[in-house]
This record gives sequence, C-alpha cells and structure tokens, in this order.
Amino acid sequence: MEGLEVERAGIQLNERGRGIAVNEHMRTNVEHIYAIGDVTNIMQLAHVASHQGITAIDGILGESGGMHYTAIPNVIFTSPEIASVGLLEDECKQQGMDYSVSKVSFASNGKALTMNEPEGFIKLIRDNRSQKIVGGSIIGPDASSLISTLTLAIANELTEQQITHTVFAHPTTGEVIHEAAFGLSIGALHQA
Repeated sequence: MEGLEVERAGIQLNERGRGIAVNEHMRTNVEHIYAIGDVTNIMQLAHVASHQGITAIDGILGESGGMHYTAIPNVIFTSPEIASVGLLEDECKQQGMDYSVSKVSFASNGKALTMNEPEGFIKLIRDNRSQKIVGGSIIGPDASSLISTLTLAIANELTEQQITHTVFAHPTTGEVIHEAAFGLSIGALHQA
C-alpha cells in the first residue's frame, strides 16, 4: 500500500492498520471506492483476489450476495500436492463441534495406482449436527484439481449423503471423494 496515500482519500484501514477496510461487497468507507486483493490484507491468494473483484463488480451493479471466506481452497504445489478447504479438525475441536472424520487412502484408488501415485489420502469432516461437510484435506495426486469439488460441496452446504448419491466417473482420482463420503456413513467401499 506504500505510495497509495489512501488516507488522503479518507479511506479507513482495517483494525490492524495493515489493509484497507472493506465490507462484504468489497466497498470501502468511501461509497464509490472499492478495494480487492492484497491491499485488503484479508487473504493474499490470487484466486481470492479474483473472486473479490467479481464480488466488487456485483456490488457496484447492486446485486446481492457478498464475499464469504468459509470455502476458500488452499493448495501447495509440492509432490505430492496438498490442498485443503473449510475447517480443519483442530478448528472443529476448538469450536466444540460434534463432528466425524473419514480418511481414505489413495492406495485404494485405481487411477492413482495406474499413475503409480498411491501415496496420500483424503480427509472429510462432517458436522454431525447439520450433517454437512465442513472441511476437507487432500494429499496426493490431483489434489489441486480435486479440491474444487470439495470447495463446491462446502460452499453449497452439501451433506455426505448428497455426495454419495452423486455418480463419480471411473477410473478417476475423484473417486476418493466418493469413498470418503461413504466413509462417513456405511464405510468406504474400496479402502486399502
């Protein structure tokens, strides 16, 4: 934010003074000024900034909605890839949530085996009160792509039953999501 001189425009900073304060529509305290991305110091991820931009445009056009941060995917491009979205198990414990966890290994996934990448797992977390999926982590092949499916499930408050009633293509690494959802009810069908 160096050199922007936002205080000259009357723009307020967030409570930490390290970013521009915005509402859920990305509008600052100055009605016609919006801020997105790193200058807001909310989440410094390119995909968050892009979505904040869409949210700002929607706000300018008077459309309802707003920016929500409960289903933001995080990806680490290592080998194997690591990705997560929603709540972590430690956060569920801290909140005193009644939750269940299902963990399925990629060693039971036909596509991962044919790719010679059986290392890793998927973990799904379900809020037992609402039955909704609230978190997920993936370490393994295609994690950066698979996390989008979990993001969609969490953002749309899907239950494990809605996921198990969805047909997943075979053979794909995406089937580990299906298996983990079954793990929250009747048990994974192909657990190694």
